[in-house]
Amino acid sequence: MAKAQKVQPNSIKTVNIARIKTQWAVIPIIGQTPFSPHKLSAEARRQLDRSKKDKVKIKKQTINPQEEFARSLYWLNKKGCLIEDGKDPLKHKYGFGMKASAFKQGMIAAGRKIEGVTMTELRPIFHVFGAKDTTRNFVKIDGVPEIECEFGEEAGVWVRIGGQGPGTGTPDIRYRATFKQWSATLYIHFNPDWISEEQLFNLVNIAGFVAGIGEDRPGKKGGTGGMYCITNGIK
Repeated sequence: MAKAQKVQPNSIKTVNIARIKTQWAVIPIIGQTPFSPHKLSAEARRQLDRSKKDKVKIKKQTINPQEEFARSLYWLNKKGCLIEDGKDPLKHKYGFGMKASAFKQGMIAAGRKIEGVTMTELRPIFHVFGAKDTTRNFVKIDGVPEIECEFGEEAGVWVRIGGQGPGTGTPDIRYRATFKQWSATLYIHFNPDWISEEQLFNLVNIAGFVAGIGEDRPGKKGGTGGMYCITNGIK
């Protein structure tokens, strides 16, 4: 049996772990192109789960444009937290939002355009919130949602359902809320030893151009929806 080796006192190394530094960057943005959120409703999620699990074909339902318009939005309460959908978006007092993670994903994707930076390196060094509060996971969108008037009196988004690839399936129409003019404020919690405030500033601008948010965004299928840029610099 091998004998256990004794550890020499001089061979023990001391590692100093410095206290982590964090601070907030408050970055206001303004939409450059219309933004259309697309929240998957609880009922839609149940149907998708059922169709995948039991291989049940989803029946085409009668479309109610106003209900689809309301369901496509992320409804917020007075504290900026997600609540159940209401019926009339135009009467809602506290506004609507977008997942803070959508902005972060755009910033991470923007890292592909920066030489020497990888998405893996960017992912853990900053976090996006809707306020200086790490429980606020939605960014409030300042603007009035509406249904665009493109196809007759009400707008629609053409989609294909039941298809197995590009150009297959049955054409159908879906109604979405659209913010034609919008703005928001990003609250970014970060470590200044790993990324500077100026670098965050530039990253947000790049993300607004190459990624965007919502339906038909540049980062999804090369569209132009939900593009944005910084308004008045860093506060």
